[in-house]
Formats: sequence, structure tokens, C-alpha cells
Amino acid sequence: LSKRLAQPYLKEWVEVNHEARACAMLVDEQRLSHATRVSCAVGGACAMAVIFNAPFGGLLYMFEEVTSVAWPLELTFRVFVATMCCSLLSYGLCYLNNSEMEELVIYAEKPADKEWEWRDIPVFIAVAALLGVI
Repeated sequence: LSKRLAQPYLKEWVEVNHEARACAMLVDEQRLSHATRVSCAVGGACAMAVIFNAPFGGLLYMFEEVTSVAWPLELTFRVFVATMCCSLLSYGLCYLNNSEMEELVIYAEKPADKEWEWRDIPVFIAVAALLGVI
């Protein structure tokens, strides 16, 4: 999976040791650092969108933090789509949990006094396994 994800950033395969025939990848450092910056910006915007239930707010906050000079134009659409997907996902998870979005959001007026239940454990295990595979 990670080889497929890194394929666009792959420069070439080089034979390091002729005797052992070991192969190594040379990664274009500049493209990899660009991808790291983009993924950090998208992740931060998604976090802000879910925490405050404001997808456009996440986009604008990250635009402010990254500054308009270092913000590539194609990143705007990526962040917009990612924040919308994160918002829909958080609404879906709230629906599955039979809770309201106001209980999840950080600025809730009345904090919920909910405790975890044993039926929540399989869901946590499944989510942890899925994220471990990714």
C-alpha cells in the first residue's frame, strides 16, 4: 500500500549492491517535502472543520496559518473536498452513535455526561484496525 502511495514520488530504482541484488528507491526530496506540507495543511483543516463544525472555517484557518505565499492554488480545492468529507463523516458517526453534533463540538453549551459502554469496544477495535492498515 505504501509503495503505491509513494509511486508518484519515486525517482528511479537503483541497484545498490550488485552481489546481493538489493534494490533501493531514491525519492525526490523536494516533491516529498511538498507532499508533507500539503498533507499537514489538509489534515489541520480537517481537524478544525470537525472540532468546530465549520468546514469553511477549517479552510480559511489553514489558509491563514500557511500564508497565501506558500499556498498552492490546487490545494484550495483539495482542502475544500477534504473538509466537506470530514464534516459528512462526523455527522455520519454522530448519527450512528445516536448523538447530536452539538455534543461533539468543542464549544458545546451543555457538556454531555455520557460514559462509554461495552458495545462501543468492537467499534473502537474496528476503527483502530482500519487505521492501522492504512
